[in-house]
Amino acid sequence: MHQNIDHLSETSRELFNQYVPTIFKAPGKVKMFIVLLESLDFRETIKAEIEVTGLLVTTPSGIKRSNPLLTDLQKAESTFVKLASQLKLSGEIEFDMMSQEYYLSR
Repeated sequence: MHQNIDHLSETSRELFNQYVPTIFKAPGKVKMFIVLLESLDFRETIKAEIEVTGLLVTTPSGIKRSNPLLTDLQKAESTFVKLASQLKLSGEIEFDMMSQEYYLSR
């Protein structure tokens, strides 16, 4: 079964090619793994945007508040951890204390 992974980042495509031919063979698991990789890519996109816009944003009325993208970042992290657990990748998930990020250790 061929999955279109062209929309994934190069790093996510490499992970896909490491896990799918050996670990994940069932179509449902492959689809879940793709969503996990999409959440990683989404997280990277959000982080890049936060670097540009900052942790705090100013509303039109001049009030400073947390960047709403931080909520999206938290959701992407949550999706990654949830799917990794469902795919039984818990042993391969690492948390980098410096960057405060989860990633696959493979």
